[in-house]
Amino acid sequence: MAPYSILITGANRGIGLALVREFLKDENIQTIIAGARNPEAAEDLKSIKDDRLRIIKLDISSDESIDRAVEEIKHIVNDKGLTVLVNNAGVHVHMVTKQRVTREQLMEQFQSNVFGTIILTQALLPLLQQASSLQQNDDFSIDRAAIINISSNGASLERNNTNLFWGGSNFFKFLGYRASKSALNQVMRTMAVDLLEDKILSVSFCPGGCRTEMTRRVGVEAELSPEESAEALIKSFNKLDKTHNAGFYNRNLEVIPF
Repeated sequence: MAPYSILITGANRGIGLALVREFLKDENIQTIIAGARNPEAAEDLKSIKDDRLRIIKLDISSDESIDRAVEEIKHIVNDKGLTVLVNNAGVHVHMVTKQRVTREQLMEQFQSNVFGTIILTQALLPLLQQASSLQQNDDFSIDRAAIINISSNGASLERNNTNLFWGGSNFFKFLGYRASKSALNQVMRTMAVDLLEDKILSVSFCPGGCRTEMTRRVGVEAELSPEESAEALIKSFNKLDKTHNAGFYNRNLEVIPF
C-alpha cells in the first residue's frame, strides 16, 4: 500500500524539494502535489520529469492563495481525497546577535510557521476526511490520511535549558523561530485529538540539521543533506500507526520530548 496523493508545501527548495524527489521513488503513489510560493522561479522543481508531479502556486501566508490552491487540489485528487498533507513551508527570520527582535519579525515567523498551517489544514480537512472515509478498517497510517508537520528540535520545552547545546535563543536570534515551532506542535497535538474519530494521523517531525538556505543564512554547520533527511523521514512516515498519533519525533522516529 501507499498513499494515493500527497501535498508538500514549501516544495521548491531544501527539505520540501528533497521530499518530493524521495516520494517520487515510490511508484505506487499516484499524485504528488508540490506547493511553491513562486512556481515560475522554482527551476529545480520544474526540472523534475514525472507525470505524477503537479506543481501549484501556494503561499500559506495568503488566504487568497490558499483558497485558490485548495480549489485546484480538489480537481487534482477528485473523489479520492487528499491522503497526506506535509506542512513543510516555514521561515526563520535571521537576527543579528544581540539585535532587538521586532514585532514584525515575530509576526512574519508566526504567519508562516503557525497561522498559515492552521488555515491551510482546516481548508483541506474535508479532502483528508474524504480520503480516510474510503478505508473500512480502524487503522491509522499515511496510506489512509495524515497531517505531518515539519517542526524542529528547537520546539522542545524540555530540551530548552542551560545543560544542552540548543538551550536558549542565542541572544534572541532564534526566539521567534523556537516559539513558533513550539506553537506548531501544540496545533498538531490539538488536531490529533480533534481528528481521532476521523482516523486522521497528526504528527510532528524534526528533520535534523540540514544544509539548506536557512541554516546557511544563520551560520549553522549542518551535518545532513536534505536528501539524507528526506530518505530517513519517509522511512519513518511509512511506519506510522495509531501509537504515533499526537507524537513528536526525529527523522528516525525517535521520540522528542515536548
